Parts: sequence; structure tokens; C-alpha cells
Amino acid sequence: MVKILVWNVRGLNKTSKHNLIASYIVANNVSLCCFLETKMTTANFNNYVLNKWPGWVCETNFNKINGGRMALMWNPNVLNCVFNAVETQYMHLKCVCRISQISFLATLVYPLYTALERKALWEELAILGDG
Repeated sequence: MVKILVWNVRGLNKTSKHNLIASYIVANNVSLCCFLETKMTTANFNNYVLNKWPGWVCETNFNKINGGRMALMWNPNVLNCVFNAVETQYMHLKCVCRISQISFLATLVYPLYTALERKALWEELAILGDG
């Protein structure tokens, strides 16, 4: 079974938070993680994954918006993930379980603050739903 974790970490720069997350992922056999509000740079998040999760793969939306809003990492021995869209408010991907060959689509959302920004998000999600 593929287990997915979505966590608003409110900053991922402290070693104590790294250890807490690592304990949870290992204890619960999580294969795909989405961290919200990491407050990291792309380089720092890539180093975190490289050092704490050797062999795991990651993708972020950090190049779309400042502040390290959304970051995903997954175990490529369990999942093959392909991103169809990486935007400021969401990341849309298709994953295939390497063990069962079952595939699924996931859209992970971390919306912005204003009604206008959220309206744009809903319009984009509606287009994804039609596709």
C-alpha cells in the first residue's frame, strides 16, 4: 500500500524538525511526502533530501513563488511520479506504484490568500478536471 503524507511544516530548517519528520516517515512507511510552507530554498531542500533521504527524488514549486511553499519527495523504489503541472498554488502529478502497477493522479494544493488568487486556482483546477 502506498502511504502519502501532507504536512504543513511551517519551516523545515531545524534539525529537530528533520528528525521528527524522519521518525514519522519511517514509522509509518510513507512513500510520498508533500511539505507545505518549508521556508527553504531549492538548494537547501535538495540538500535535505540528498542527506536525509538518499535515493529519494524531489520536486518543488520554489521557482514559481518565494518562500518555499510546496515541496514533494518520494521513494522511487516504490513510486514513479511524473508531474503534469507545477504552479504557484498546486502541483499535479501521476504516480505509478512499482509494486502493484496501480496508478493514481494527485493534485496537492496550497492556496494563496486573496479571493482573486483563489478564483484563479479553481479555474485552473477545473481545467485539470476536464483533462
